[in-house]
Amino acid sequence: MSKLSKKQIKRRMDARAAREAQRLRYQGYAAQGRNKKSARFRRGLRAQRVLNPIKHAQACCGNVGCRRCFPALADAHG
Repeated sequence: MSKLSKKQIKRRMDARAAREAQRLRYQGYAAQGRNKKSARFRRGLRAQRVLNPIKHAQACCGNVGCRRCFPALADAHG
């Protein structure tokens, strides 16, 4: 084999090894939940986040614009 063909084979092997290392790295990130920039991860965070967990049956929701919790303020503004 010529020097050129050996160099091409080595380059291909290095590229395959790099791709495999990158695939394993990203697989590890997914297992750890470290990929915080992906749309899929952010969508999951948005689904988990609850703006106000207090329900009206339990207590005041805290929203000043709520007619049920602040009837005097709601009637004053029409």
